[in-house]
Amino acid sequence: MGGKDTIVVDKEADLELAAQSIVKSAFGFSGQKCSACSRAVIVEDVYDQVVNRVEELTNALTVGDPTDFSNFMATVIDQAAFNKITEYIEIGKGEVRLVAGGTPDDPVGYFVQPTVFADVDLFARIMKEEIFGPLVAIPKPKDFDHAIEIPNDTEYGLSRCCHYDKPHELRKST
Repeated sequence: MGGKDTIVVDKEADLELAAQSIVKSAFGFSGQKCSACSRAVIVEDVYDQVVNRVEELTNALTVGDPTDFSNFMATVIDQAAFNKITEYIEIGKGEVRLVAGGTPDDPVGYFVQPTVFADVDLFARIMKEEIFGPLVAIPKPKDFDHAIEIPNDTEYGLSRCCHYDKPHELRKST
């Protein structure tokens, strides 16, 4: 149905642009698009800075009626999707650190807050399994070489984005 798409962020990247890209990609269309970022791989040197900014941007998002264009997100598609996503949020709470979101947003409708998990183990279920909802998992690789290996370790990859300033290493990231 979806993918396990990844944004990689290196220490030389425009960190504000990277954080904005993560949030928009992960939570646009309530995370229910095939190219949604469900994993943000941020190198250790800038990890805390980017995760903190992703948290701020995520907490500023509004969830509600899609006919009110001031809302960034609306409901997920149906009860089955809502149940699956909220189940994965509970799994994530048991595996890693919850940074933002993590709860249903409204008792009426299939509203799910945009959810961010940090310090995610590479073998955590939320890192490996397809969720197709507003949830992003953020592991912390040591360096860029390790970071670019992570997107390839999935059954579901469809797209990847790399934020870095190493034109001479472009081939490595493809």
